[in-house]
Amino acid sequence: DYFFDKRNQINFYAYCNPYSKEDHGYMDLQLETHDSLSNSRYDRKKEDRNMATFYSLYYLHSFDKPGHNLSMDLSHYHYRGNFSSSLLPAMINNSEPLINYISLKADYSRPRGKHMNMESGLKSSIAFQDYTQTGGYTNQEIRNAVYASVAYGREKFQAMAGLRFSNFRNRANDNQINVLPTLFLQYKIS
Repeated sequence: DYFFDKRNQINFYAYCNPYSKEDHGYMDLQLETHDSLSNSRYDRKKEDRNMATFYSLYYLHSFDKPGHNLSMDLSHYHYRGNFSSSLLPAMINNSEPLINYISLKADYSRPRGKHMNMESGLKSSIAFQDYTQTGGYTNQEIRNAVYASVAYGREKFQAMAGLRFSNFRNRANDNQINVLPTLFLQYKIS
């Protein structure tokens, strides 16, 4: 975290995760029909090399009144895999998936009096998946959302109502628009 001053903060977060999970061994298969029994043994080898990275740049601006904030977050996730799996002598399978996900989010929060808070925001993301190196597919998804909520709270009673509009599109020309209401009520008995 870096604080430009008491009202402005910026944060950069990143990780890089190279990993692999290799499973070797044998698989015994026994096939029985009504008149015969056969046994087979396969030598199983699996090798993979994967790399996942994530980056996030976050900004927070605090206004004069406590709880009155504007925050923004830009993030990117990248994954590249390389799998090789075999059951010898029968089958060999190779795959090299690629996934990229980019997201931008902004949230605004403003207290209204002592017991009420209003929040609103927007989020936009794009995801790209590529499995073509194995005869698979590619896909691109775009998601956009706008949301708002009002919260009210006293010592024993809390309420929150919100509404979210979202839109989803992909390469297959699927286009979905959703309206998602939210209502939360809580009363503390003791």
